[in-house]
Amino acid sequence: MVITGVADRVPERVSGLVYVDAVVPQDGDSCWSLVTERERAWYLDGAGRTGYSSAPLPFFDGRATPHPLASLLQAVRLRGDLSAIDRKDYVYATGWPTPSPFEPVYRRLLADSSWRVHAVHSGHNVMRDAPEELLTILVGSTG
Repeated sequence: MVITGVADRVPERVSGLVYVDAVVPQDGDSCWSLVTERERAWYLDGAGRTGYSSAPLPFFDGRATPHPLASLLQAVRLRGDLSAIDRKDYVYATGWPTPSPFEPVYRRLLADSSWRVHAVHSGHNVMRDAPEELLTILVGSTG
């Protein structure tokens, strides 16, 4: 959500974007609107203690901390689209133990020639599960 908003506001300062097993929002989308009921249940189940934050999802690193619930609900407001950004990469993790909430994004971007799409055998934490492969993608996206 954040990198999309930044790229929309200051595209002249962004030369490329890399989304790692994530949503790629369009105007008016929120994380909440782009994930499945299963993820929404995780967010709400974890919000029981304070009502303000969602506990780390069950497959997150043990060092993860609660996430502000409002940031999952807030819609991004975009003035344009990402066409001004020259390099756009999407990294899709194929090793989810359950169906990935990001498969619709992956399929949509596979059909869009302005994106380079990479399928990585990893769980959602690609940095932990496939660091070398992710590094190769990141280095390749810079030039």
